[in-house]
Amino acid sequence: MNIKKFTNIYNESRNGANRFYSHWFVRKFQYSDGVQDLADCGLFWFLDIVATEVAQLAPLGDLGEVHIKVTDGIANLWLSLDDDAPHAWQRPGVSTDCPEGNWMFFLVNEGSRYAFILPSEY
Repeated sequence: MNIKKFTNIYNESRNGANRFYSHWFVRKFQYSDGVQDLADCGLFWFLDIVATEVAQLAPLGDLGEVHIKVTDGIANLWLSLDDDAPHAWQRPGVSTDCPEGNWMFFLVNEGSRYAFILPSEY
């Protein structure tokens, strides 16, 4: 994975999303152009996990936070629906070449679709 490109895309200042893409398997799961740019860097594995395991856990209209925390090539993933509540979903110990650090994404259940965006696109 190109770490510099990944961090530049993640930290890029954006004013909303310009386009949404449907997941190849879960068509109702749609992600922004910013998330697509990160997927092109090597993050498609993460989109597959969120689309198949996480999206349906987001309550209608609520904003969930999906986190990736990477340390020493191991990613811990989780979904937070409330700041002080236990994680609604988690998957520890995923081997990855994703850059070290904490990466957060927003997930919204809009009824007809699940929208997955970068914080800078909110």
